Amino acid sequence: MLPFSRHRRQLLAAAGLSLVATASLAHDPRRLHESVRRGELLPLETIREHALRHFGGRVIEVELERSRHGPRYEIDLLLEDGRKIELGYDARSGELLKIEGHQLETVLGRGGRPLP
Repeated sequence: MLPFSRHRRQLLAAAGLSLVATASLAHDPRRLHESVRRGELLPLETIREHALRHFGGRVIEVELERSRHGPRYEIDLLLEDGRKIELGYDARSGELLKIEGHQLETVLGRGGRPLP
């Protein structure tokens, strides 16, 4: 887990949210915050809002990972029916890249796009 201040860790815990970051940005949270401030990466809140608006449920874990294609947010949602889905977003553009979980046809429309 990132070395957040005690206050931030308490806020995350109260929200039921676990934030994990990996790779080079994760080793220095100041670099992560600077990347968001400079507009190089989208803020987590932007990604979180999209996920909740399109899929509902509750965020149970968020990871910021660096892949060979660039930084990615991975968000795990616990849906109201108890299923867990994992969403993968490009951290620069916000593009939804991956959706994993069981019975996805109930959260996806035709063509694999999230239902409105």
